[in-house]
Amino acid sequence: MQIPPLASIDRQISCPVTTTTTTELKPLSKKRKMTMDDITSTLESPPFKKERRDVPSTPTPAPLAPPTKPSSSRANARQPSTIARLKTGKDVCVVLTAAGVVDWTATYYMYGFDKNSVFYSLMPLRKLHEPWSIAETRYCVELVRLLQAGHMRVPQGRMMDTYIAEKLHCDGLRVSKKLRAIKKRDHAAMGKFVGMSPTQVNILKDCKVDFLKGLQPEIDAIMEKEHLDQSWVVTVKHPVHAQQHHASPSSSST
Repeated sequence: MQIPPLASIDRQISCPVTTTTTTELKPLSKKRKMTMDDITSTLESPPFKKERRDVPSTPTPAPLAPPTKPSSSRANARQPSTIARLKTGKDVCVVLTAAGVVDWTATYYMYGFDKNSVFYSLMPLRKLHEPWSIAETRYCVELVRLLQAGHMRVPQGRMMDTYIAEKLHCDGLRVSKKLRAIKKRDHAAMGKFVGMSPTQVNILKDCKVDFLKGLQPEIDAIMEKEHLDQSWVVTVKHPVHAQQHHASPSSSST
């Protein structure tokens, strides 16, 4: 084994050792917090602007309108009537009891001498010279007042005297003479139709009932003479809402 010369060994030992210089690392800078300006500028950049335009805006719901009250004429309108087909072939309005039988007394006070009432044809027209009762005069005056103020309407093509005479079941001339006597015959004073208030409806009903009570003895005599009872009724047609109310569950589910 050949040993290197001592001089070469001394040179290797005396040579300075080269150390690897390490790069000095700079300390990490602290992260800057985002400000409102940064957020605003970011949202206003073109990509965000386009994205915001593409998103459909939710429409603002319209405020709810307050519920409208029904007009007085609609609120006070008579409900659909029950129609009975009589053995005479005539269809009339009737009032039924809970058992489904016609209540003729209640029918009389509900429909009076209207043309759709059986009592219109059963009782003869009252005579021209028949005296006026206080209740009849009050009913007549109330009808005139409501008609002239526009709270009631005379059917088209009819005169006020004739219309009131039908309510009183008498001749039109009898009413005309009465209106002249109490100076209530003023056709030009009829105003625009505005309907009736609940108070006016109740007052008119009271006047009508008082008037009909005065003729109750005559009506009772006619009912007894004609044997007016359930045997007069052939069929009964209920209003639509009543038919739906009494419909069986099986029929309503089909």
